[in-house]
Amino acid sequence: MLPMRCRFQSIIKLLSIRNIPLPSSQSDWNAFYLANTAFYLPGTVFYLAGTNFYLAGTAFYLAETAFYLAGIAFYLAGSAFYLAGTAFNLAGTAFFLAGTAFYLAGTAFYLDDTAFYLAGTAFYLAGTAFYLVGTAFFQAGTAFYLAGTS
Repeated sequence: MLPMRCRFQSIIKLLSIRNIPLPSSQSDWNAFYLANTAFYLPGTVFYLAGTNFYLAGTAFYLAETAFYLAGIAFYLAGSAFYLAGTAFNLAGTAFFLAGTAFYLAGTAFYLDDTAFYLAGTAFYLAGTAFYLVGTAFFQAGTAFYLAGTS
């Protein structure tokens, strides 16, 4: 920004180039200077207000970016929990099926050998436990996934 005297002189130069009559007395020059200052001061106020709005807009933009990045983090965490829940769910299903097979085999040999029956029951219970843990992880992953996408 130009100092007041240079700015004032540049305005006089513009007026003289365009053949606009310049003030002839000192009081006319004072009035001309005050009028120039009267336009300069509101311009400065508007400039400062515009700067404040720009800074506020930048702050809102940064806050919005932070919320956006937090949403991505929740989405990724939800995806990780969802995948972990799916893995536990699949492992639980495998144990459940193995337990069911042993249970059925144990049932077939119940009269001859109760050991198969007990082993099948143990695998069945372990499979059920893995299945329930997998279901819990699956539900937690779904909750994080939904929190990340909203």
